[in-house]
Amino acid sequence: MPKSFIVVVLFCSTIFFSSSSFAAEISHKEFISTDFVKALKESDALLKKHPHDTLILRYRALTLEKLKQPKKAIKLYQEILAVHPNDIPARLFLGLAYVKRDEYAKAEKELRHVAAHASSTEYRHWAQAQLNRLHRNVRTAAKPVKKKPYAVVKTGIFYD
Repeated sequence: MPKSFIVVVLFCSTIFFSSSSFAAEISHKEFISTDFVKALKESDALLKKHPHDTLILRYRALTLEKLKQPKKAIKLYQEILAVHPNDIPARLFLGLAYVKRDEYAKAEKELRHVAAHASSTEYRHWAQAQLNRLHRNVRTAAKPVKKKPYAVVKTGIFYD
């Protein structure tokens, strides 16, 4: 995997999951010049080599969301889940994408699945917190998911 992609993934993770990224408004022109567009191009190149890699597909979907293409992102999450129905991060991010699009019943379905089936305490906690917000009629995306960046080890395997 190219080092440039790993750097872009870490950059996107940091920006996407930091609380300041939700609070700040950035101009379209400035945003398009960021590494998100580069991340999209890098993910395209990697998907040619690894067309079914769920990590690449998830980061592509996250990038599409940041580029204000939520329909494409949701479709990509759904494609991931059609092949890997137990991909908990994809379900969580799909649920959050549905919240942003005011599709609360769909969001609740995905978030309930994560809360019930995630092996990670953090994912269960994040999903339950979002469900609680939905039930309190707080119809905005929850605080951003604070996720540790993926680490590349000598074997080249990514860990959540």
